[in-house]
Amino acid sequence: MGLESATYLDELVTTNPVGSTDPKSQGDNHLRLIKSALKSTFPGLAGRAWRVQTKSADYQLIATDNMSVIAASAAITFSALAAATLGNGYVVILTAPDDDCVFDPNSTELVNGATTLDIPAGSTAVVFCTGSAFFAMFLPNQAVGNGKQMLSWAQINQASLVLEGTDKRTFKKWPKNFEIDFVQLEVVGASASAITFDITVNGSSIFTNKLVIDGGEFTTQTAGTQPSLTTTTIAAGDTVETHCDDEGDGAAVGWTIYMYGNWVD
Repeated sequence: MGLESATYLDELVTTNPVGSTDPKSQGDNHLRLIKSALKSTFPGLAGRAWRVQTKSADYQLIATDNMSVIAASAAITFSALAAATLGNGYVVILTAPDDDCVFDPNSTELVNGATTLDIPAGSTAVVFCTGSAFFAMFLPNQAVGNGKQMLSWAQINQASLVLEGTDKRTFKKWPKNFEIDFVQLEVVGASASAITFDITVNGSSIFTNKLVIDGGEFTTQTAGTQPSLTTTTIAAGDTVETHCDDEGDGAAVGWTIYMYGNWVD
């Protein structure tokens, strides 16, 4: 009898129902199965996927916000229902066009290993739920108003170990004058001891305190010593290099640098 059991779309059998043998009376069962699989595969949708919602006050993410874009029209905090309630696979895009915003998960739950995630004005974060925590990635190279940008560059293979000395990315000729506001480092997998990164311009570090992720953490946001800048300007034509100074215990995986600032004419 050609009526399968399925929770998700990939479990539906495309050859069912079998026209020559399946009774017409079973047709309603097939239709109910298709509806059920669709709703399980795309849970929480309350309207079309990737619709844009605008929020002007603090807002709690709920299950029906899945697969939507939420734009802040003021400096607000995004909170969330418990990760277990939202479920593994829940994803939302949080964008802060003009004002600094914050994502603050439920209770003691974490995002990128930290208790909160800053979303600076002019940036957009894609936030994923694992069912027990959250992780977020920023969209790169976003231009907002007066040239405000969030630049990012990363380890090519985000599953690779972070290696001291050999892990580096180099821009031989920086394209345009850039004023730096602040810099952030994140990793996909943590080291049990601190890791350190540096960024140099024409061979000289731009930091007084370099980028440090403390042991067991995933971001410089939670570091005991926050990075501080000695140099805040990168000029057109400069050589810019990012490299790992200290790999910690060697277990860290997948680094990404985020640099916030403004292009200058």
